[in-house]
Amino acid sequence: MSRILDQLHFLKRKQGEFADGHGETRKESRDWEDGYRARWQYDKIVRSTHGVNCTGSCSWKIYVKNGLITWETQQTDYPRTRPDLPNHEPRGCPRGASYSWYIYSANRVKYPKVRKALLQLWREARKSLAPVDAWQSIVEDPDKAADLTSILALVGSLFAVLSRYAVNFWNQGLHQGASLSIDRAENVSDIYWQPLVLTIIGFFALFLTLLLIGTRTEIRTRRLRAIQMQESV
Repeated sequence: MSRILDQLHFLKRKQGEFADGHGETRKESRDWEDGYRARWQYDKIVRSTHGVNCTGSCSWKIYVKNGLITWETQQTDYPRTRPDLPNHEPRGCPRGASYSWYIYSANRVKYPKVRKALLQLWREARKSLAPVDAWQSIVEDPDKAADLTSILALVGSLFAVLSRYAVNFWNQGLHQGASLSIDRAENVSDIYWQPLVLTIIGFFALFLTLLLIGTRTEIRTRRLRAIQMQESV
């Protein structure tokens, strides 16, 4: 009702001036400001971090009201490492500052996720076994374990290719630029670039070595099984 009365006195709102006419005092309801004030009210502050898709795990102040996250700011109590180095704070990226919106997003993960192949094996094992025994029967079966790891390896390889384009797409302050690029102008400093290249080469060499060793071991294991089956017959 006060809102309606204010509108009726529209031409009589002005009560006076100050600052040489640059400001004026008015007679009207300011209840609309309560919505803004309520937006930034909170019951308590807790410490938390954003562990999902984040390698920094920066410390954040989480402002909670009625059990819900309202907003958040960076913590500023990191210990000083050395006198000749600047403070680490404030730590926290724009994505972290908007993380409170992700928690209540309609697109958030609401239920546990599981691979379809693993879920099928689990349901099949649960028909005759208890939960722990069903899981044990899956992980201890060489054939089932091999099938599952092969699927995960394919998914990981595909993700490694797609992540390159994902970083380019999201490179708007949420992610760092490319560390390695065909265009040397976009690379990191040589101090980091050369060790990074050597590390990548060493990783692929190690991967190839382990792959050959694993293949040889699997071949020998299958041959040994075949010999044992022939002898048992």
